[in-house]
Amino acid sequence: MLILSIDPSGNYTEGKGKTGWSTFKDNAFTFGTIKAEDYKTRVDYWYAVAMLIIEKRPNMLVVEDYRLYNTAATGAAVQSFSQMETPRLLGIIEQTAQMNNIPIVFQMAMVTKPYSDDKLQKLSIITKEKNRWWFRGNAVNDHERSSLRHLLRYLDKEKIKW
Repeated sequence: MLILSIDPSGNYTEGKGKTGWSTFKDNAFTFGTIKAEDYKTRVDYWYAVAMLIIEKRPNMLVVEDYRLYNTAATGAAVQSFSQMETPRLLGIIEQTAQMNNIPIVFQMAMVTKPYSDDKLQKLSIITKEKNRWWFRGNAVNDHERSSLRHLLRYLDKEKIKW
């Protein structure tokens, strides 16, 4: 069984986003990042995310969900007039999963709090060396770690040994 986890950032126009992903199969993990700056248009960038799903052909897709909160630092006021690119990418992800008969689970970012970098480091799950984070011999950036946190949360919730 292959499980694909995605930390989506639809931001192309508003910040050149990075979508982190990770997979789990047979107790092995893989990681990657799709960078908006590598594409000429946001549609090309979003297409690359859809193609990741199609090419990996996972048995389950785990995706960080998005909510617009009404908080001073990150909420509705700050995002006034935003093009809301990440929710648009989430729609593409959900439709790609649906069209390819891939079950999908959306998780809010808050469910990964028990899997923070500090907690994972204290448990010796990830390590930091030379300003880089490492997981089982793989260097992982912040977007990949976010997808990993969602993946670990899903695996633990489903009682899948990792």
